[in-house]
Amino acid sequence: MSVVRCTVVYRSLNRGLSVNRFKNSQTRSKSENTSSDVNNLSIPEKSYANESITKKRARLHWQSRKRGISENCLIFSTFAAKYLNSFSPEQIEIYDKILNKPNNDWDVYYWMVGTKNVPNEYQSEIMDMLQEHCRNNKKEERFIQPALEYEPVPAKES
Repeated sequence: MSVVRCTVVYRSLNRGLSVNRFKNSQTRSKSENTSSDVNNLSIPEKSYANESITKKRARLHWQSRKRGISENCLIFSTFAAKYLNSFSPEQIEIYDKILNKPNNDWDVYYWMVGTKNVPNEYQSEIMDMLQEHCRNNKKEERFIQPALEYEPVPAKES
């Protein structure tokens, strides 16, 4: 049995955050650095225009496994394995927004487990489903992420 751990590195690189941004901030003088610089970092959203529904589902299955903190990876990956293939295109858009738009992994976690109130922007039937999934009323064991279901790519002949 293997346990899959998530890293924040993938999410940061996937969202377009540049390592050079941090290198440049270290070369500033102390008087130039302000706490507002760090608090106001914005990560550009990646656009997936003209993506087929099949490709979007596959991307969301993968991204559900790589959401940042291990707790979110486990919640999102088990949720996606259970529900994502049955979602309508509108529900998939909502799930994509919940999964990819918020920058603070802990906020997302607290929304799902019900510790913090969900902002109106993210309140939806999908968030309600995520919260119900977190309650785990059926007492399902969720210690590892489910296996990805995919068709292997044939090996290239040399």
